[in-house]
Amino acid sequence: MHHRKGVGQWGRPISRFWQIGLGLWLMLAWHGLALAYNYAGNYTFAARWNEWGRTTSGGITTYPEEFGNLNEYDVCPPKELSTMFPSAVVPGNMQQTCNNLWKALIESSYGLSSSTSKTRAKDLSEDWIIDFVDPSDSINNYWFNWYGNQYFGAPFLWGNPSVLRFVYPLTLSGGPHNGESVLGNSNLLAFSDKLFVMLDNDGSLSYYWYGVAGLLYYDAPATKFTNGSWNGQTLTSKLQYMIGAEQSALYFLEGPSTLHVFDYNLNWQRTETVALGNELSGYTMGDLVDNKIPGYTYIGWDVGPIVIGVTALRPLDHIEVTTASTSGIAGVPNTFTLKACATADCSTLYTRGVTGTLLMSDGSSAAFTIASGSSTTSVSLTVATAPAAGYVATSLSGLSMTPIGTPSLYCGFGVTATSSSSCNYPVYAPLHHVSVTTSASSGLTCTPTIFTIQACGDAACSTTYVGGLSGTLNLSGAGATVKPASSNAFSISAGASTQTVSAQVTVVPGTGYVTVGVSGLSMTPSGSPSLYCGLGVAASSGGTCNYSVNTAGLLLSVPNQVSETSTAFTVTAVKQGTSTASCTPAFANVSKTINFKCSYSNPGTGTLPVRVAGAALNAGNSVASACDGTGAGVSLSFDASGMATTSMLYADVGQVSLSGSYTGSGSDAGLSMSGSTSFIASPASFGISGVTAAPLTAGNAFSATVTARNSAGAATPNFGKESAVTSDYVRLSWTKYRPTGSNASSGTLSGTGTVVSPTLSSSSFSGGAVTVNDLKWSEVGTGDIAASLVSGSYLGSGNTVTGSTGSTGAVGAFQPHHFTVGLTPACGTFVYSGQPLSYFTVTAANATGGTTSNYDGTVNTSPNYAKAVTLTAQGATGSLSPSSISASSFVSGVASLSSGSSTTPTFTFTNKLTAPASLALRATDTSGVTSNPASGGSEQTVTVRSGRLKLSNAFGSEKSSLSMAVQAQYWNGKAWVINGSDACTSLSAGSVVLSGYVDSKGASTSSWSTSSSSLSISGGNGTLTLSAPGAGSTGSVDIALNLGSTTTDQSCLANHPASTGAGLSWLRSQNGSANACAGVSTYDRDPSARATFGVYSPESKKLIFIRDLY
Repeated sequence: MHHRKGVGQWGRPISRFWQIGLGLWLMLAWHGLALAYNYAGNYTFAARWNEWGRTTSGGITTYPEEFGNLNEYDVCPPKELSTMFPSAVVPGNMQQTCNNLWKALIESSYGLSSSTSKTRAKDLSEDWIIDFVDPSDSINNYWFNWYGNQYFGAPFLWGNPSVLRFVYPLTLSGGPHNGESVLGNSNLLAFSDKLFVMLDNDGSLSYYWYGVAGLLYYDAPATKFTNGSWNGQTLTSKLQYMIGAEQSALYFLEGPSTLHVFDYNLNWQRTETVALGNELSGYTMGDLVDNKIPGYTYIGWDVGPIVIGVTALRPLDHIEVTTASTSGIAGVPNTFTLKACATADCSTLYTRGVTGTLLMSDGSSAAFTIASGSSTTSVSLTVATAPAAGYVATSLSGLSMTPIGTPSLYCGFGVTATSSSSCNYPVYAPLHHVSVTTSASSGLTCTPTIFTIQACGDAACSTTYVGGLSGTLNLSGAGATVKPASSNAFSISAGASTQTVSAQVTVVPGTGYVTVGVSGLSMTPSGSPSLYCGLGVAASSGGTCNYSVNTAGLLLSVPNQVSETSTAFTVTAVKQGTSTASCTPAFANVSKTINFKCSYSNPGTGTLPVRVAGAALNAGNSVASACDGTGAGVSLSFDASGMATTSMLYADVGQVSLSGSYTGSGSDAGLSMSGSTSFIASPASFGISGVTAAPLTAGNAFSATVTARNSAGAATPNFGKESAVTSDYVRLSWTKYRPTGSNASSGTLSGTGTVVSPTLSSSSFSGGAVTVNDLKWSEVGTGDIAASLVSGSYLGSGNTVTGSTGSTGAVGAFQPHHFTVGLTPACGTFVYSGQPLSYFTVTAANATGGTTSNYDGTVNTSPNYAKAVTLTAQGATGSLSPSSISASSFVSGVASLSSGSSTTPTFTFTNKLTAPASLALRATDTSGVTSNPASGGSEQTVTVRSGRLKLSNAFGSEKSSLSMAVQAQYWNGKAWVINGSDACTSLSAGSVVLSGYVDSKGASTSSWSTSSSSLSISGGNGTLTLSAPGAGSTGSVDIALNLGSTTTDQSCLANHPASTGAGLSWLRSQNGSANACAGVSTYDRDPSARATFGVYSPESKKLIFIRDLY
């Protein structure tokens, strides 16, 4: 890279050495006269993709970022630019100011750079320097060194960045461009080492010094390229590809990645297929120079492309949090991988470093650091206890760099992280124990038994362990034979909690039972005992693990069912065959009385019996009494295969055990057969009742009772007493019924059991019902509540349970909680009495302050829930017009009235001579919804002033224009005083009425005239400027201000020529008693005064010297 020479203030060449010395001297002499802004980096930056460091592989030449991706040069343009572009400065926001100044400079015509549209890109930077002209000083200009802060000692010498001021020639000297300015010159193509590259009229190039008086350096004759793929083609035909000049070379980029390099005489040097390295590897060189990369602006070629970036190199788009597994186990460390992404698809990584904290909703957290130069890190985090919801919400806090993407966190637990993936990380309880259950308390040698193995997360197994478990189920007993084996392997996959094993005891031990056990577990249970058995009953820590096996018995096949729904089931009498392990009928074509008994498994108690063939299974055959172990005998007809069919009913819910036994007599004397099974009875539906009566208030709590019902509509008292699986929660949801239409909003239902609120566990039910008292709907209208099981399967039976209030809007109607009244005064901080407000809104809101969009009176909702609103003035005595807002004014919950609208509220004091007052406007609809703060509403206040315009007489020379003082005043309770807050009042010249011209002798005249300027009040004062009538044109003229809305003023003058009403009637007052004002006591007259030309101040008022002493 060549060293540049400039021309100093004294006209002699100054080398870069002298520039450095001069820079140091300037800093010491003027203490930072031209220093850059002080700021911490990561605002704007400059970086270069280095031509000298390029490498070629596989035919692709890659330009790496200089010094890797660790040396972007954070640089804000110097302070001088803030005077050139004051609108770019954002007080208190250095980051935005820096960004704005860069943009303003690059887009301006003040840079000594390419100003043409003939090339593909601007070449703004020369070496490490950007030069620009201060438009207020055409002699001097600045250069600042964006690269200088990387030099040894540079912060001491220059600050960041270096800024110096010199005399550079802006006019070219000699050659084809003699006398031309470089600013805005469409033939200036590029900015090279010490040289401007200029396009000549004949299609050739000439090169001018910018450091030596703008002299011609070299006028190249070539108009066509020599050699290379462009051989013989004209320069002008390829200018569209030019992107810069440097080191006596010209650079052209054709398409996205074909770079052609030629010398100053258009001789070919090389052609490359180029690519960008480091964090721009996902983009082409064409993307860069065409400014298609978000956050980057190409500013020129300096042995490689230079860019200005915004905020930070490759802004952080989002962070990904992933795990290898889909879930975690409470108390067990979980590894989370965090990856910083610079693009939404994470194809480009963010490598500038970021720190923060990975946070879980249970309070567990882990600090992380992604080092600069890297994009990933891993942390270990332990969730101590299993959350009731089954998951913890994942978030990030305290990030050192704010992501620009939405969302800023992508999650992927066991899957690829995406913007739509849930960030709820499932965390389950650790293994507490293993339970083994069967549907019956005993089995038969002639049929297999299904053993269900469940991994439990707590003693009650209300939570399950889903981390995956393997082991062996053992059936042992002296002399026992088991098919397929006495030890059977099982494996519960991750995410599941149960597995079944089928085994058949074909030879019974002498004890009559086999002992059930597990061994070789892949996870050691924390509970004691580690095995719970439930053979025909609910598993418990004290349950027997001895499973009885008989050679003959009853097989009961009872399906899961809906409560109080007649359900058929079968009883089969079987015995082991003489030569096979299969079953043969024990009865055939005969009727036998079977004694049925019922008991409660889950929950372990109950109040209602099972009824088989109409018989209640208790001692009193009572449908209102519980199962009591007595049971009831039922005659069954067995067919040729030993099977009998009957029916049953159960009016409650839960898991129930049903057993049957037969004791022989007569020819069957001594025969004893039994069998048992269990079934699940689920509720038929949820009933919703006891909903708080209308009218209801949006955002306020209301109540509803949810009842689990059987098919007959009766409550099922055991619902909620079960040892339910974790997901057996009841979910409450909402369906809006009315209004309908494009503006209608569904709103949000919150409260216990809703999707946005605490879960409603079935254990909350009592007697089969629960009352929820904290339900809230955010909107206006009507709707229906629905209830359903979150699991979709009651106790795993496959039966779901739902219910609702219907589909015709049984709940509501809801109305707004309050109104919020907002207003904008028409005159800054106040409004005049009688002056319409500039802007006025009434917003219908719910109890939390959210807008109730369904409070709408347009055709976009049906029916309309908006109502007419009455407005009343609070805090001041007077009249309000209009005093109501129509229902149709409300659009999506908001009635907005702006200035110029005939419906904008205007408040007028009863008495013009009223001191300033604080006014609030109260909105109340026909249902009593109000903005009264005492009722939760909100009312913005405004100061009301009674005002007038005062016009004062004026006199002066007829040879000069005449200034007539106008003052805006308000009544302070005692007198009219200047209204220093008025900066809003103005009127056009057409509202200034001139009449009653008289000459210097008082005679009416038309020999001279004057005209008036418009009027603008500032700080309470204003001036009307009357034009000079000319020498000899003396006399006076009456001036009035037409503050009304008609073409005739209401001043006290005798004449009222046509004029334009200013529409400022609130500034009228009592302004005299003559003419039209005679006998008028109202404050509705326009101000007037007299202007006299040809009258001078008395000699005593002409001053030569005045001095104030204090």
